[in-house]
Amino acid sequence: MTYPLRLLDHRDDRRRHSSEYLREADKLVKAKKYEAALKVVLNAKKIDPRNMYAEAYEDRIHALLGRDQETSSTPVDPTGEVIKQFLQRADYYLSEGRFEKALEETANAFTINPQNSQVESMKNTIIDAIKREHDNQSFGKAPSLQTA
Repeated sequence: MTYPLRLLDHRDDRRRHSSEYLREADKLVKAKKYEAALKVVLNAKKIDPRNMYAEAYEDRIHALLGRDQETSSTPVDPTGEVIKQFLQRADYYLSEGRFEKALEETANAFTINPQNSQVESMKNTIIDAIKREHDNQSFGKAPSLQTA
C-alpha cells in the first residue's frame, strides 16, 4: 500500500517530535526526575498515541516511581503526592478512554487511603464515563424484533 507523500510527512513529523520528547525524558530519568520525565512522555504520547516506545517508557517510569518511593527514607504522605500521582494517571487514562487502567489507578489510590473523597470522586467520574459509552453504543443498535 502506498501513501500520499503528505501523509507520510505528517507521520514522520509526529514520530520525530515524539522522539525528541522521549530523548528529553531519558535525560530526566537519568537525573532521577521521574515526575518531570513522566510529563514529557505523556506529551510524546499526545503527539504520537501509537508510539510503542512512549508506552513502554511510561511503564518504566511508573515502575521507577514505585521503586523510588519504596526506597525513600522519607515517609509517604497518604493524602499528598502519592494519591495525586494516582489521580493524575487516572485522569490521563480517562481522557484516553482507557477506563480499566483509570479504575486501576483509583484502586491503587484507595489502597493507600480508602477514605479519600478525591479518589471516590474520580472513581465515580470514570464509572459515569463508562455508562455514557455503554449507552452510546447501545443507542446505535437497532431494537430486536420479537416474533411470537
